[in-house]
Amino acid sequence: MTRLTLYALISSIEEDLRRLADKYLPNQQKPRQILGEHLFLKLIERVDGDASESELTPTLEDLLAFSDLGDVYQLMRSYLSDFPSDLVDQLDNFSDDFVDLIKIRNRVMHARPLEFDDLSRTNDLCEKLKSKSSYWVSLNEIIGRLSNEPELVLRLSIPFENDAIGPSNNLPMPDFDETGFIGRRVIVDNVIRAVLGVYPVVTLVGEGGLGKTSLALKVAYEILEKKPDEYDALIFVSAKTSQLTDSEIIRIRGSVNSSIGLFEVAAGALGGNAGNPLEDLISVLSQFRVLLIIDNLETVIDKNMNELLSRIPQGSKILITTRIRLGAYEFPVQLDPMSDAEAIQLLRVTAKIRSCSRLVQASNKVIGGFCTRMRNNPLHIKWFVSAVQAGKRPEEVLADEKLFLQFCLSNVFSQVGENSRRLVRTLLALGGSYTVAELAFLTELDQSTLLSAIQELTRTNMFFATSAPTGASYETKYELSQLARAYLARFYPVSKEEQKQMLTVKRRLVSAGEQIASEAQTNPLSASSIHCRTRSDWVIAKYLRESLSKIRIDKCDEALEIIETAKGLAPDFSEVYRVEAWAYARSGNLSQAYDCYEKALEWAPDSAIVYYLFGGFLLRDMHDTEKANEMFERAMQLCPERPEPMIDYARCCLFRRNFVDAMSAIEKLEVGAIRNEHIDMKIADIHLQYFTRYAESCFVNHEYYKCLEALEGSREFYDSISHPDRRMRDRLAKLLYIVAQLKLALGNDVDGCQRVDSFSSWIQGLLFKDSGQPPLASSSDSQYDLALVNHGAICRLHGSGQFGFIRQDDGDEIYFRLSQVSDERLLTSFAVGVRVKFDTKFDWKGRLVAVNVKSEG
Repeated sequence: MTRLTLYALISSIEEDLRRLADKYLPNQQKPRQILGEHLFLKLIERVDGDASESELTPTLEDLLAFSDLGDVYQLMRSYLSDFPSDLVDQLDNFSDDFVDLIKIRNRVMHARPLEFDDLSRTNDLCEKLKSKSSYWVSLNEIIGRLSNEPELVLRLSIPFENDAIGPSNNLPMPDFDETGFIGRRVIVDNVIRAVLGVYPVVTLVGEGGLGKTSLALKVAYEILEKKPDEYDALIFVSAKTSQLTDSEIIRIRGSVNSSIGLFEVAAGALGGNAGNPLEDLISVLSQFRVLLIIDNLETVIDKNMNELLSRIPQGSKILITTRIRLGAYEFPVQLDPMSDAEAIQLLRVTAKIRSCSRLVQASNKVIGGFCTRMRNNPLHIKWFVSAVQAGKRPEEVLADEKLFLQFCLSNVFSQVGENSRRLVRTLLALGGSYTVAELAFLTELDQSTLLSAIQELTRTNMFFATSAPTGASYETKYELSQLARAYLARFYPVSKEEQKQMLTVKRRLVSAGEQIASEAQTNPLSASSIHCRTRSDWVIAKYLRESLSKIRIDKCDEALEIIETAKGLAPDFSEVYRVEAWAYARSGNLSQAYDCYEKALEWAPDSAIVYYLFGGFLLRDMHDTEKANEMFERAMQLCPERPEPMIDYARCCLFRRNFVDAMSAIEKLEVGAIRNEHIDMKIADIHLQYFTRYAESCFVNHEYYKCLEALEGSREFYDSISHPDRRMRDRLAKLLYIVAQLKLALGNDVDGCQRVDSFSSWIQGLLFKDSGQPPLASSSDSQYDLALVNHGAICRLHGSGQFGFIRQDDGDEIYFRLSQVSDERLLTSFAVGVRVKFDTKFDWKGRLVAVNVKSEG
């Protein structure tokens, strides 16, 4: 109807222009002089097909009869002075409109797709012209007849004009010919670039009814118009087997229903020979540059089609429309529903063309509501207008989508596997969007099976993904499309019992997640706390908590297997690498642990817990106090309210003998806001360590009186602690070696020696409480060695076989050389974890080291 109406109006304007040209052009000149050489020869050729041999002497009127709108309009512009002034005013004032009309005329006569506003723009020009009725006689006549006889256009036949040049084609008239092509300019340009680019196969992928075929034809016609030299031929073949009407789905007679049948049609359109259809088509594609457009591929996907796509000759391309992605060979272009504005425009234009007054008179708000309920799907909108035009109420049509849903999705859902159906039913029952990790928990499918199902569903366009930033990465969630949800709810509803079971599983996940979040908020820097970015990390946290339990009982290999599963589900989750680092550190693989901490920071560069625990690892396992110091400082910046980073920062300062900064941190800790019994004991312990380590440092540096003051300071502080623990007394016991050496160093200083004896007696009194042994008589007694026995477990041996480290019962580690080990059983890698006893002394570097290392057994 639209194209025929345009043909009627534009033909009448052409007729009026020819008549006006014949009337006013100077008739004293010969036609050749009036028309000019180029136009004269072109019209002569149209008259008899051979201007060079023509012996005819046609009149101007004869030649003008073969001119088109563009020819006669440009001719009149060349002789404006010969035409009445009011006609010239029209030609001048409406020059842009005439230029546009020429383009519209060419689209009508050359079977090119119409633009959505072609009819409205033509009508606007006609309204402007008909005011001068004496000039536009034919135009006024046809407008009157169309008004009185709307069916007149149905009796018209358009004499389509063949292109003189350009590639051959069999492109059909697109189904948007009625309304013109609306919107989607960006995606049209993108597809054209892809088809003209390096990709041998371009697929337009989308759910049913989105206009994939229309878009493919729009692209093909634009290439035909703007890039005629790119291809020798543009061939369209369709595997569409059914058609949607306003009341039923009808089977298309003679439709192609196999890949072989499709190859035969395509090869036949290119002049191929009968025989092997696949080889015949490939042969033709290799001889000519062909753009082969395959419509509705999802109905004929098989091994033959895959072979064709893998063997496309260079120079030829295939453009495919499909509801199911191929997964290989293709450059996919996803087609989404129309925008709100485009959908409203399509409904209005369709309703106006079909004279559906009920919809034409509706407000934009009402029309927009209809489009939203139809998910802005073009086919759904056209089907809706047809049904309303047939007499149904809009609400009635929207309430019953059965036919539309069945047409769009029945041949898609039937092709997915059992695991994909299980995943679809889970999403249908629970609603919303979920990550891979959540879906693994909810469906109880293993990771590999789940990812295969997701890939299959994504190819069908029943399933789509959305991504949102989460820290240094992106979180991808999957959900059913609106159309798929509507289809499944109608034809494959979830039973009440099935939904109840799935909701129970989801509630378990939510409950576990809330507990995990609560623990992380209560103890944000605990190694056992898991900091989830979003809800989806709850599933990963369950795996990580299980692995933490394994690590605590030294089943690190099992823990690492669990962590690998978690990593597969969330490879960008910092906490996975942080827990993995602990597992490697516990198993003695320090280089792997270091790398894991680095990866954790890459994914979460502002994670206080990663900086804090990485610092602890560097301090205790790697003895890298400088880098550990940096980590603790960063943790304090990120989590200033928590005391734990500052406690370990103070400890790191003590290791580095930076006693000023250590005491500054301790003083801040002692007035901190977050205090409990556990924190108070840790602060008291680090304060006591300050005195013991400062005393050791002073003694090594021969600052004996400062050493004595530090010893007495440790006593004073210890006595101020309400409930000191055994570890604190063990720290003081280590000072007995210093006490013995200090008294010797003080020599004849009676007062100093008495102060040393007093401190010594006090320590021995503390030890007596634990051991039940009486204290020694004086600090000069050689029996001091009895108090110097320490206990711990070998935590690691260096690869050089020269030294190792013992983790003492108070948590500190101490260096020892293997030459100080008398038991050969302690010289192998199997010795890690074995309990030992040892003495201590200061080595030549001033370090306190273990000597006389023996097995406790």
